[in-house]
Amino acid sequence: MLETLERMQSLTRKPLSAMPNAGQPAKVEGRNLYLCSPEYMAQYARRMLWAGVRIVGGCCGTTPEHIKAIRSEARSLQPGHTAVQASVEERKETAQALAKVPVAAKSALGASLAAGRFVAFVEILPPRGVNPSKEIEGARLCKQYGIDAINVPDGPRASARMSAQVTCQLIQREAGIEAVLHFCCRDRNILGIQSELLAHTPPASAT
Repeated sequence: MLETLERMQSLTRKPLSAMPNAGQPAKVEGRNLYLCSPEYMAQYARRMLWAGVRIVGGCCGTTPEHIKAIRSEARSLQPGHTAVQASVEERKETAQALAKVPVAAKSALGASLAAGRFVAFVEILPPRGVNPSKEIEGARLCKQYGIDAINVPDGPRASARMSAQVTCQLIQREAGIEAVLHFCCRDRNILGIQSELLAHTPPASAT
C-alpha cells in the first residue's frame, strides 16, 4: 500500500487517505489471524504520512492498540496539534435464545415423524446446469406416488451443480412436495456456515 500511495502522490494533488489491514492474515487452526504488531503498523503509518497521506487508519485486524500507536506517530509529526477527546459507547446487546418450536409444528414431515408414522424419502440430485425441469418433474411423480419428502444433497461427489438450497425451493414451489436440504461443511469455511445459519434463522418478533 505504501508503494501505491507514493505513486499516487506523484500523480495528484488531492488529499490521500490510507486504511491498511494489520498485515497479511495467517491461517491458524482454520481461522485467519492478523499477527502484525501495533509498533510495526505504526512505523508504516509514519512512512505513509511522510509520503503525503493526510488521513491514516486501519482495517481488518486493527485493534485499539494499533490505533493508539498510529495516533502517537501522527502526533509526533504534528507537535502543534491540539488533542481532541472523544468517547465511543458500544451498544450492549444480550443474546436471547429463540423459543423452541415443536417438531410437529415445523412442517408436515415433522408432524408425521412426531406422530410415529412411517415416512418415505427419495433423493434427487441438483441439476448440473441451469434447467431444473427434469428434477421438478421427478419430484411431482414422487408426490403422485405418496412419497413424503425429497432429499437434495449438497455438492454430491464434490461436483459443480445448481445450489441445493435453490433446488429445494424450486421443488417445493413447483412440485408441491417438501424438500430436505443437506448442508455440506466441506465446501464452506466457518464464516460461510455462520452466514448460512443467520439466513435461515427466523427473525425475532418486534416488541
